[in-house]
Amino acid sequence: MHIRTIGLDGDPLEKDYAVPNTNQCKGCHALGKTITPIGPTARHLNRDHVYRDGVENQLLAWSKRQILSAAPRPQDAPRAANWQDTAEPIKRRARSYLDINCAHCHRLEGPASNSGLFLIFGESDRLRWGHRKRPVAAGRGSGGYTYDIDPGKATSSILIFHMKSLDLGIMMPELRRSLVHSEAVTMLEAWIDQME
Repeated sequence: MHIRTIGLDGDPLEKDYAVPNTNQCKGCHALGKTITPIGPTARHLNRDHVYRDGVENQLLAWSKRQILSAAPRPQDAPRAANWQDTAEPIKRRARSYLDINCAHCHRLEGPASNSGLFLIFGESDRLRWGHRKRPVAAGRGSGGYTYDIDPGKATSSILIFHMKSLDLGIMMPELRRSLVHSEAVTMLEAWIDQME
């Protein structure tokens, strides 16, 4: 499928999108033996959003519109960072980005659990979220690099190597994508480069 849209810079953007088949969908949407939607969690919705009729917390707005049921009150819910908000600490921004974009697979219950890389926002063990973590399997997928996240060296981190690649055997997410999320890669590189 060919898509025409507008990029973040306001310029026209065209890309090809391959609609996944059922088995490919299961690769990310399987949680145990159940197929579940991938979407924002309460921590990612717990922020103000500009609607036509004004600014409102998304948890409240979606609850009122019956998009959500049994959502926690904003004051009772955790809050993830907006990865684009440079007023937020870069670690929170990076971990929030990885949480919403990667942790549906990279978590203990997810299809990428065999990688040992767990990108859930609340993961406190630095090794488990990639800090000086050696990959489970080597070869082409490692790019010849030693660590998933090589502190102070984003360009030699496997995580960045996967995000920059458009090679079907290397790229993450692994389903066919035709673009690199360059703004996110730049932010994640800055985060890794300032690590010790």
